[in-house]
Amino acid sequence: MQPPTVVEADARPGGRYRVDCVCPPDNKVYKMTGAYSGVSPPAKLVFTWWWEGADFEPSRVTVEFREVGPASTEVTLTHELLPESQREGHRKGWIGCFEMLERALSKEEKS
Repeated sequence: MQPPTVVEADARPGGRYRVDCVCPPDNKVYKMTGAYSGVSPPAKLVFTWWWEGADFEPSRVTVEFREVGPASTEVTLTHELLPESQREGHRKGWIGCFEMLERALSKEEKS
């Protein structure tokens, strides 16, 4: 997985976001959009999730943040309402996102 090529976000209830990313194996640009329905800093984000051109309804993502130490946060991500045929691909995609986040944070710590 590669980092997104476009990221736009208006993180407030009713605000919208867009993320364009290049996904293997075809390296095609996929455009993902949605709207925030819950924004509770610093604990929780809830938003719809939809791939432009998808033949299924938008799904819902909830991301919860819990402080577990002075410099540590536990992140719990729940992705609901996905069709069965989409679940494994999205699971792999979210794992890739968390791996990129981990690499970025470890680089930041070394600086």
